[in-house]
Amino acid sequence: MNYGEALQALKEGKRVQRPLWLRGDPGRYGVTLELVPPLAHPDGRMTAPTLMVWDGEFLRPFPGGGWDSLAEDWQVAE
Repeated sequence: MNYGEALQALKEGKRVQRPLWLRGDPGRYGVTLELVPPLAHPDGRMTAPTLMVWDGEFLRPFPGGGWDSLAEDWQVAE
């Protein structure tokens, strides 16, 4: 799937990844991308939805763009 299709899958609550992100044991998820919904601050403000990368240990913002946005090998993570 392309990046646009991957974004649609994220909006549907799925995690996506690219095959080259897989690492180590094939039984592991490897690195996945997920959409974190808006969060409410104590003062009532809302954050924007954020694309986050999960590597099995840490959740961090996805820098986006670059080669990943041009790739055609996105897939839904199992």
